Amino acid sequence: MPAGGVLLGRLRAAGAPYSRMQRYRDFKAVFTGHSTPEQGQRVLSQICRWGGLYTPVHVSGDAYATHTRAGAQELCQRIVSNIHVEPAALPERADGVPDERA
Repeated sequence: MPAGGVLLGRLRAAGAPYSRMQRYRDFKAVFTGHSTPEQGQRVLSQICRWGGLYTPVHVSGDAYATHTRAGAQELCQRIVSNIHVEPAALPERADGVPDERA
């Protein structure tokens, strides 16, 4: 199984229902920099669920809802891909000026 599939499988497993208070504590810990890996997985799993990563995008007869779902899924996909895929090194610029994108 590709590594991305393993990550998504773990995220689904981490997404077991939990209380609103635990979700609050997890999000606060993750976004204030005091979280455990388990909290991070639960938060990412919740974000992916809210973004509909595991559900179909198409809403029959409603183009706006379809585009809204597609946008939410794209955000989740970007988050997961930034965790999973290490960026390639940028080539050096010919003019010797440091690249600001790194």
